[in-house]
Amino acid sequence: MEEPMQGVDYIGLLEALHREIAPKVYVEIGVESPTRINMSSNVAIGIAPHPSFTGMLNENVQMFDETSADFFLKNDLLRYTCGRPIDLALLDGVHLFENTLQDFMNVEKYSHPATVVCIHDVLPQTARMAMREPQPDGWTGDVFGIAIALRQHRPDLFVVVLNVPPTGMLLISNLDAPNTKLHTDFQEICAEHACIDYEEMHSRQSEILKPIDFSSIFIDYLKSVKSLNSELRNLDRLKRIIKSDLRVQFGYDRQTAAR
Repeated sequence: MEEPMQGVDYIGLLEALHREIAPKVYVEIGVESPTRINMSSNVAIGIAPHPSFTGMLNENVQMFDETSADFFLKNDLLRYTCGRPIDLALLDGVHLFENTLQDFMNVEKYSHPATVVCIHDVLPQTARMAMREPQPDGWTGDVFGIAIALRQHRPDLFVVVLNVPPTGMLLISNLDAPNTKLHTDFQEICAEHACIDYEEMHSRQSEILKPIDFSSIFIDYLKSVKSLNSELRNLDRLKRIIKSDLRVQFGYDRQTAAR
């Protein structure tokens, strides 16, 4: 088994992603400071309503002061990327399941199979943090449900939860831009998510979400994504490695988390 990379938090994970993938197009939904979006040295699109951070953005950053829903409703992202699809995206906007699922659906439309999408705050430290109402002592919202929903409704995706401080990161790849299943099943998916018991989910978080430590396996994966462009011939091999070495099971029985 690979040893976890000590001291790597979610910022360190993002740095590794930028270093190994070197995205030509990076999209960040929910820009809270220049730190993350300034990691990109190429086309960088930031989307956040009324950003309140201080500090300078790099010249390559295009910032849009609006909600992600409004941005994708009114804009063709390719207008701002010289026609290139997204290589890397970070979704850290409104911390509600349906908003984050909609963000993923919008980003996938502009993806290629080797695009990597990161979703922050999928490992709440307490059941209270996972509630839908903002909490004064830390709030992730119910974003954790995205991992459950994608494993259930899009088993074609590569979906893995990484245990990086403070509240985890979901990595998704093997995207399929023309796929409309999430759009078709959106209401059903949201209804299923509403049946999840937060207390039970948190008490069985490791069993249900199956988080794993960020290790050199993922560095190798990121290097392979960088060289694959639009094909993921190594994806099945990576899944076998993770299953055998880290004992991660892909797929999920929703009844284990339902009331």
